[in-house]
Amino acid sequence: MNTSASAPVIYREYLRPSINTIIAIALIWPTIWLTVFPWDVNLGGWIGLVLELVAYAFAFAKAPSIVVTAEFLSVGDVAIPRSELGTAVALAGTPARLARGPELDPKAFVLFRGTNQTLVRVPVVSASDPTPYWLFSSRSQESLAAALNG
Repeated sequence: MNTSASAPVIYREYLRPSINTIIAIALIWPTIWLTVFPWDVNLGGWIGLVLELVAYAFAFAKAPSIVVTAEFLSVGDVAIPRSELGTAVALAGTPARLARGPELDPKAFVLFRGTNQTLVRVPVVSASDPTPYWLFSSRSQESLAAALNG
């Protein structure tokens, strides 16, 4: 993503791993330890610890972020010029559930976080882009929509 390093950031949100992901990673150590226990008690503990730390590092390093500058919107590794976007809408509750499910267009760009039930939908108004809209999770959907519309 080359979104001009000189452009000031208007909004930034880091989509950290969910608590479910953290708990699942925490189960690596005891699983490895119990698997290797019959052969070597200490070896299983150390291997499990190293693998767990690597998994945590990977989960946090690969977690997507949302960045809004004056010129671009980037979600994860994908960026789009703001000139090609329409008015952003914050969704929560039933409208968010419908947008994620029965009303979802298969051509839309999506990035969902399972434990985050609030979304932002931004229509793509570019005639050359077949993507009808971007739909992605945000913990601060109102602030993000305001940053995109401002």
